[in-house]
Amino acid sequence: MADRYVNRVQVVPFTSKIGRVYPSEALVLLNDRQNKAMADQLTTVSKKRLLNREGMLTHEDIRKVEQAIKVQLGLGQSAV
Repeated sequence: MADRYVNRVQVVPFTSKIGRVYPSEALVLLNDRQNKAMADQLTTVSKKRLLNREGMLTHEDIRKVEQAIKVQLGLGQSAV
């Protein structure tokens, strides 16, 4: 795992604004509240910026976020 050797990780930001959900986004529950994971805003941050854990996702919600990331990065799609 590369994250052992560098001080940066990729993060997917969340928002509580869930009105419209695009294919590169996923609806998830975080602390019993509906949130939207925005894989279209995938970014790299220093581990030093990750101060507080907000909560944990279920395995099903992690799968939804993984799928949104795959859509955003164009992974798993057949060539056009």
